[in-house]
Amino acid sequence: MTGGAFRNSSNLLGRKRELDELKEQIDNLKSTASKAAALDAQLKTSRDQLRQDIDKYNSELQQAYLKKNTLTMSIDQVKEKLAEMSAKIGRNKANVQKSVEKPDITKGKGKEESL
Repeated sequence: MTGGAFRNSSNLLGRKRELDELKEQIDNLKSTASKAAALDAQLKTSRDQLRQDIDKYNSELQQAYLKKNTLTMSIDQVKEKLAEMSAKIGRNKANVQKSVEKPDITKGKGKEESL
């Protein structure tokens, strides 16, 4: 039983069929691996593009925050100036009203004396 030639050719045919099936499986697996590699490359490219988009949008968002803060500061400064000007106008208005309500005594005396 050990060594020697095969007496049964059916074993050879069975092995040939088994080898053919294994070769077919190898070809299928190679094809699947090739498709997976192509998909992997496509996904990596897509991922890299998405990362670039994220970086771009983060930069734009940072610029928008900076612009918003600048505008907020400008608005606050304008509000302060407006409040100061309103206070000055109020003081001036009060002074004008006091002037109108209280005629100048010296002007009144001067008119009486000149009459």
